[in-house]
Amino acid sequence: MITDLCRFTVGREAELKGLLAFHNRGTPILVLGKSGLGKTHLLRQFMAALATRRVTPIYLERLWPFKPALLELYAQLAHHPLAVPERNRLKRLTVPELTQETLTRLERVAARRRPLVILDRLEEAPATAGDFLLRLSSLALVFGAAQHVKRTRTLRRFFWQFETLELLPCPLLSAILPA
Repeated sequence: MITDLCRFTVGREAELKGLLAFHNRGTPILVLGKSGLGKTHLLRQFMAALATRRVTPIYLERLWPFKPALLELYAQLAHHPLAVPERNRLKRLTVPELTQETLTRLERVAARRRPLVILDRLEEAPATAGDFLLRLSSLALVFGAAQHVKRTRTLRRFFWQFETLELLPCPLLSAILPA
């Protein structure tokens, strides 16, 4: 029964419509809520809804460790799997070098169209990623999810730009599932 429930937005239709409205307006949104409330599931349902509109977002499950996250973002910006020599070249770069390469690729993509980047588990973002995230959000529409907002100085400016959608326990699921 639980697996059947996971295929739908049980009790989260209003939140899904809200995410679609924020996307239509081009407003960055941060979905906040405790672990297990369905933030990731809601983001996946949002991406499925976007697919019906032929919108393909870039999705990063996590930003930590930072270097593999940058490699994944770079690959998704390329819109095709990276060839082995290119992937190996990127892996040899330092984090600052890879950050710059990724931002350069993002600038090229953003010159054609403003991409949608969805960042899950933002509470794991390292403080050192603050400047990168600010630059990313100037080039792309960023949607995110987190259990809480990190208050470090470098990330605070990044988080300030978001509207927030606070997820509360779903009353429908609470009635169906045992305590």
